[in-house]
Amino acid sequence: MKKTPCAALALFFLVTCARPGQAPEAPAAKPPAASAGDKASAQAGLESSEVTSLARAIAGELTLEEKCAQLLMLAAGTQTHIPRALAKTLAEVPAGAVLLLGYNIAENAEDIMRFTSALQDIALSRSLGIPFFIAVDHEGGSVYRFGDTATRLPGASRVGELLEGGTGEEEIEALYRNAARQLSLLGFSLNLAPVLEARGAENRGFLTTRTYSESPLTVSRAGGLVLKAMRETGVLAAAKHFPGTGDADPHSVLPRLSPRAASPGSPGLQPFSEAVFSQGLAALMLSHAAAPGFDTELPVTLSARVQQGFLRETLGFRGIILTDDINMKALTHDRAPEEAAVMAVAAGADMIMYLDEYAPRVRDALANAVKEGLLPETRVEEAAVRIIEEKLRLGLWLKTRDLAGRSLDTRREEFRLLKEEGDALAASLVSRK
Repeated sequence: MKKTPCAALALFFLVTCARPGQAPEAPAAKPPAASAGDKASAQAGLESSEVTSLARAIAGELTLEEKCAQLLMLAAGTQTHIPRALAKTLAEVPAGAVLLLGYNIAENAEDIMRFTSALQDIALSRSLGIPFFIAVDHEGGSVYRFGDTATRLPGASRVGELLEGGTGEEEIEALYRNAARQLSLLGFSLNLAPVLEARGAENRGFLTTRTYSESPLTVSRAGGLVLKAMRETGVLAAAKHFPGTGDADPHSVLPRLSPRAASPGSPGLQPFSEAVFSQGLAALMLSHAAAPGFDTELPVTLSARVQQGFLRETLGFRGIILTDDINMKALTHDRAPEEAAVMAVAAGADMIMYLDEYAPRVRDALANAVKEGLLPETRVEEAAVRIIEEKLRLGLWLKTRDLAGRSLDTRREEFRLLKEEGDALAASLVSRK
């Protein structure tokens, strides 16, 4: 396999790439808005089309199996370091992303930094050295993974109350910007937040305080602050759960969304549409719900009508479409996770979250589906390019290299100061009446 042309092109880009988020604000653009790293690409002297071309060149150097691996977000094991089994899996399946859950988060910032750095060492040692997206759910409130290590963000419902009560957006955005800087310094590059669902009768029981408000306008305002803060700090934010979580817990059963709640033109979709059109949304997580207002036969995660028809063609969404964990009973009650993964990619999903221990099975299922003519290779190629493209736009190679070149002592002290600032911002907001 010839690697020299692509490697030279990638090296040129990585050496000249600017840090994300330092470009001046661009004038208002026609919808859909530029994705998370377009500003960084422009500052580096590369047009969006050139970034796409570079991503295609890099993807073109990958084998089919490597491309399929880029489409996977895998779990980081069950410990706060990399056990031998995880290292073996990531060597065998060079995934596009790794998700850290609560039991992966150490009790101090330095050990978290060690963990994320060790993960990127594995990624950069592979062919072409494509970094991982290292992901975490950092919503705040009840969905918070960091214990006392990072600033505890207020729950979404509290943020919504503050906005509706007259608190200025600048103060809330300052807190989210601080949170993004903390995530970045710890080594995270993908935040699975914000929740852009308005609270309603169907999702109230499952999401409770994880939604900003019953008002789509408030949800859009609050979610937009998260997206802006993350984007300008070089962290990719994945809004969720499109088009809504529905009336049950997808870990156990297949939830349902009424046509009134989720169909083209539903008011509850306004925050998602606004995020695509004017807030630079670059990643979107799907729900595992049945949404007969869009598709009477297949759940959202497996539906081309939702993903290709509505998200791509109607809304013009250009970013990464990400699934929730493909092992949830909502999808696997009548099919294997591997089959669900193939169906999801065929329907338009770019990245499959798979949090079980059998990652090679899913990678192989995708590759075999291509070889057997059940999944177009162009669909796999398109998804891999989109993932690599966002990594380039975020300057993820440069960011990873910069973090590796700084001592843990320096990073730990910088983080301590950030946390002090963040704690003060959070306390000020939470104490408001």
